[in-house]
Amino acid sequence: MKHHMTHLFRASLSGFLAFALFLSLIPSASAHQSVTSYLPASFSTWSTYGSPSVSSDRALIEGAQSEWVWIDLDASELAASTIAIASYADKSDRRTSGTASQRNSSGNPYIYAYAMDGNGKIVKYLSGTSLMATTRADADQVVFGIFPIMSGVKTVRVFLKQTSVNGISNTGADVAFMRPVLVKAPSGGRAMDLVKAYARQNLDLTYRNITK
Repeated sequence: MKHHMTHLFRASLSGFLAFALFLSLIPSASAHQSVTSYLPASFSTWSTYGSPSVSSDRALIEGAQSEWVWIDLDASELAASTIAIASYADKSDRRTSGTASQRNSSGNPYIYAYAMDGNGKIVKYLSGTSLMATTRADADQVVFGIFPIMSGVKTVRVFLKQTSVNGISNTGADVAFMRPVLVKAPSGGRAMDLVKAYARQNLDLTYRNITK
């Protein structure tokens, strides 16, 4: 009987230790994680269309204008992986016309991207309009998209824009983008974990310049 109990104790202890090891390998939602961003820390190297107001750490897209900021990335380090593109975003809406539902559905921050081959041909359109709450004080939300990048892609062109809805004016609704990131992950689930950590400001970022 004593011998049997010893085996049960050892088996239980072994199982507990294995479970503890498993838990230690799961990234904590509150722990800081180190990751590389393939978008630059500053907007100084981004191109502009129209007349957005751009400083080193903020790009303001005015709803009365047709404008955006964009940048080209060398995709050699991104191909055959899953990427998440995300940005802290703030929406300022002074509109009084239309319904609350119309105002909520239009003039929102929007991530858009092209995946292009070596000849500059677009092989896939990447569209990200998902929103997530953030702990950052100067941002309403995080806007993000998660995309698989196929092999053969040579350039990823990233746009930060504003959504528009036919028949609803964006005049009076402006969106600001702060500290956008592009991170890669082995799976969509892991990419979502990184977006959640980014929203909670729990990513320790290093920056790798792959701009073209």
